[in-house]
Amino acid sequence: MKKSAFTLIEILVCIAICTMVGTIGITFMSRGASNVARGSFNTIAANQAAYIIFTIRNDISRSNTDNITFNADSNNSWSGDGEFKIVYTSDKTQKATYSIGSPNNLNTFVRLDSNGRKQSLGAEYISDLKISQVTENNLVGYKIEIKMLESDKSNFPVIWNSTVYPPQSSPAGNFWKGVTQP
Repeated sequence: MKKSAFTLIEILVCIAICTMVGTIGITFMSRGASNVARGSFNTIAANQAAYIIFTIRNDISRSNTDNITFNADSNNSWSGDGEFKIVYTSDKTQKATYSIGSPNNLNTFVRLDSNGRKQSLGAEYISDLKISQVTENNLVGYKIEIKMLESDKSNFPVIWNSTVYPPQSSPAGNFWKGVTQP
């Protein structure tokens, strides 16, 4: 009577093939997980940077260039040392003060308004924040640069730039023409 069974060579070949297929599968899965983590960082960093720029843009658009002051760095830029203030009412009672805090050894963008409301943003990934005054075509604006970096610093930094222009004073005649009667 003849028994049907696998030989030792057949079993070893099968194990070798399964090992190779498993190794290839694990490699693809780990690369996929790495891509998901990188995509997650990019999404979170983009959302945090966009919200910071949105917040600063709202404050600058409610102010004018005479009411925006830079402390501690220079007259025309701020890179996180000291405070950056935007006064957005003519009676100078409503203002926002920006600073960089470092709780738990993480850089945090902090906004404090005159009502005492404090917002902390970008604590996970903010690496650098700079606001500088720029003049283009006789318009004074503020360039905001935000550098976001993952905590383990293995990924490339994500850099966001935006230029915000406060309302400019202009004579009404530039926009409205009088009606002439024939």
